[in-house]
This record gives sequence, C-alpha cells and structure tokens, in this order.
Amino acid sequence: MKKFRLYQIKRDAKGSHDIKFSSLEFLKKHKLMKKLTPDLYGFVYEGTTAGEDTDEMLEDIFMRFQGMKPEGFNGHSVSTSDVVVMDGKTYYCDDFGWKEIDLDLSSVGQ
Repeated sequence: MKKFRLYQIKRDAKGSHDIKFSSLEFLKKHKLMKKLTPDLYGFVYEGTTAGEDTDEMLEDIFMRFQGMKPEGFNGHSVSTSDVVVMDGKTYYCDDFGWKEIDLDLSSVGQ
C-alpha cells in the first residue's frame, strides 16, 4: 500500500482559468507551464492505493474518483490538471494517463 495526496485547482485561484482541465501539451504550446504553481492547488484527499507499479496505482486512483467518491472527499471527479503526490513525486493527470512533473506541493496544507 502506498500513501497518496490528491490536489485539484482551487475554484478561486487567480490565473486558474487557463490551466484548469488543460493538458500538459496545451500548457507547453501556449507557454503556460510557469503558471503551474502550488498556489493554484488545494488539497482534497489523502488515502492509500495498491498496485504492481506506479502506473497501476495512478490508474486505481483515477478510477476510484470517477463513480462513488470515498468518504471525506471534497472535490470533483479526477480530471486533467489534477495532481497526485506519491513517494515524493508529483504526477499530473494529463489527457491520457499521468505524467511526472516538477511541482512541490509540500507547502499546500489540508
């Protein structure tokens, strides 16, 4: 079992309009990667996941938040632009799958 933390872009975050629900390709193409900062994100859930590898664990997290949501979850279905922190690495939910990105969310509280 691995612990993970799920973050989603805050509704009232300044500058979130261009980022929310956008793929990494879109952000790179439109030179918006520098706007992908910790202050855009809010913590929405902490839990555990299991799997053979990181890809399987991330897929488990994605699927878990599509239907009936876990108790204590206060966000929307996991979507493009959401991030998961697991084992000290940050993963961005992209159009298809997850991509590791360099974004430190340790300052974003619960």
